[in-house]
Amino acid sequence: MEIMCIRKFLSIFIIYFQFLSCVRGFYLPGLAPVLYCKKPNTENCQTSIPLYVNRLNSEESVIPYDYDHYIITLDLNKCPILQATLKEKVGIPDISFDFCYPENESLSLPVENLGQVVFGERIKPSPYKINFLETLDCKKVCEKKYDVKSRKDKQMVNFLQRGMLLDYRHHWIFDNMPVTWCYQTLGENGLVGVYCATGFPFGCYMDKGGNPKGACAIVPERYKDKDTYFLFNHVHLNITYHSATGEDWGANAPSEAGRILSIRVTPYSIEHSPEHFGSSSCGGWQAPPLKIPGKPTHEIKLSYSYSVVWTTLENPVRTNKIPRQIPEQTIYTQPLPGIIMGGVLPFGCIFIQLFFILNSIWSSQTYYMFGFLFLVFVILVITCSETTILLCYFHLCAEDYHWWWRSFLTSGFTAFYLFLYCVHYFVAKLNIEGIVSTMLYFGYTFIMVFLVFLLTGAIGFCACLWFVRKIYSVVKVD
Repeated sequence: MEIMCIRKFLSIFIIYFQFLSCVRGFYLPGLAPVLYCKKPNTENCQTSIPLYVNRLNSEESVIPYDYDHYIITLDLNKCPILQATLKEKVGIPDISFDFCYPENESLSLPVENLGQVVFGERIKPSPYKINFLETLDCKKVCEKKYDVKSRKDKQMVNFLQRGMLLDYRHHWIFDNMPVTWCYQTLGENGLVGVYCATGFPFGCYMDKGGNPKGACAIVPERYKDKDTYFLFNHVHLNITYHSATGEDWGANAPSEAGRILSIRVTPYSIEHSPEHFGSSSCGGWQAPPLKIPGKPTHEIKLSYSYSVVWTTLENPVRTNKIPRQIPEQTIYTQPLPGIIMGGVLPFGCIFIQLFFILNSIWSSQTYYMFGFLFLVFVILVITCSETTILLCYFHLCAEDYHWWWRSFLTSGFTAFYLFLYCVHYFVAKLNIEGIVSTMLYFGYTFIMVFLVFLLTGAIGFCACLWFVRKIYSVVKVD
């Protein structure tokens, strides 16, 4: 009767796994890596990559602004009394930062979720056109002119200056990734490091005393004019991608296809001249900066531009010859607590079967539930893998990259609990007397425990190795 029940259970288990094999996996929207190609759009490959603009914020001010922010969005020209009343009560003019906007105003806006709305996200299309593997050299986006004699233009210039003074920053989105800005900083012991942040400033200010404000401190020898604002009117976009050549996910992809890994921006303040357009990076740091005096007295003309280059981080991680210092870890991410916790669940899955196995070895009882034993072994493999992957993920999130031996010891610590159970079995269930019999029992026990240690440790390490290679093969560096 018992054998029939076991067979029935195994048949249900097999049918269940056959059903799972028919289930297709899926990606959550916005999280799946998108395949891009250089040729015109195909069914499974896109060519154009939209770049979206988001709100502007500052650490010095709690007020965020839209990219095309207008305080008074209603058409109040027909109601001058109401318009004057609102301006008097609110105290803010109906002006914007006046950046470049898309030519096609009918472009559909991306759908925002509730969290983005609550946190003030305002995602909108941008005028920057980017195609996969298409290099752009100093492409003009738009031109702006401000007549300081005009009250409205003067207010718009003052609004730009206020944004640069408070270090307001753009937040752009490219392929569902934030555009990052990386620059060199002076770290501890005089070492030069690289700091990357999501978002980048649209300008900076050098005050009347020659003290840099915001991004002007990064290149002080370039932005050195006192009481001057420097508008970053050119952005250089460096896009890294992972080629589909030789990859499993790129087996059916056309030639020159890949996935986006990261996008970095370098903002420049450039006083444009006709020869700049079409040149790489519009002259870069060698071009004179665009200066806006603290109190402008003449007409201000400026041009916005951008350039794009493509780079193929096949490994998507940045490596350094000097190992990075691991930050201080919490209790559950430290090596010893993680290893101790890692062996509990795998041992809990097998300790009931251990009793029957030890009885068959040391008490001369017959063991016949080999089908159920195989099922327990499968559960042991799954439990060791999942536990090790989970703890490995916690360690990587805590910036602890020493996962190799830790992954082996995490699941391998199951053998320690096995040894404790064998000691309990020897004391509570056996009546062995004599030194020779005891040495024989523990000798075989040590061999069994060591083999289980190698088995479970190897399972955990292989699972963690597969997990790390999988996540870093599709990761997007931001």
